[in-house]
Amino acid sequence: VKWLWIPCQKVAGGCLVLFDRIPGDMLLSRPKSTKFWTSLGRTIGRISLTMATVHAPWFSRDFEWDPMKMFQNQAHLVLPQAVQREKIIESVRRMDEGLRILPTQLIHSDMNEYNILVSGEEEFAIIDFNDMMKAPKVVDIAHCLGYIIGSQNLNTMVGRAIMTGYNETIELSMGEKNIIYDIIISRYGQSLANGYKKVLDGSANTYVRQCVAENIERIKRFMILGRDRFNEDVLMI
Repeated sequence: VKWLWIPCQKVAGGCLVLFDRIPGDMLLSRPKSTKFWTSLGRTIGRISLTMATVHAPWFSRDFEWDPMKMFQNQAHLVLPQAVQREKIIESVRRMDEGLRILPTQLIHSDMNEYNILVSGEEEFAIIDFNDMMKAPKVVDIAHCLGYIIGSQNLNTMVGRAIMTGYNETIELSMGEKNIIYDIIISRYGQSLANGYKKVLDGSANTYVRQCVAENIERIKRFMILGRDRFNEDVLMI
């Protein structure tokens, strides 16, 4: 990952970010192996370490995707009856309690399968840094696990391989590991609520409707999987 920060008062946010052009394919278009997923986890860890060195006050902002504010805004999470709202809110509560005692740093905040480019078995590029914000580092790896496992039919062995690579770079505390499942459920819940609101007010396009249907199914599958099995199969705890 190559980037350059340039302070600039003429650009919204006070900075200009320049990226090298890195050729690659979308992650979902490539055949994958255990080595592939482990390399991805290692890359996510390295990116987290790099972002921890960036101290930019303008990323402490009022942001709708801020996981640190989800619990106080939980009353606004309007969800379809197809999901168990009380379980989602419980995960939001546990996430909130866990995150508040952890140090924060700059994070990507949208580490999903569409924002990862691949140019080789061990060469990855992360795109779409528009959602960068300050939060505990565990949020990024939790988002990555949630989206990637969700896209792979909840194959927990994929998640375990990603965590194996990540653990080679960063060692998470038990407190951080214990809220990863809750961060995943909370993220899907928030994404679902945002999309469902557009469905209700009639502004949802085909893409949003597809995302709502997909998020409902992924939340259901993660809830069937459960915290204990997720922790055992993916986090090895």
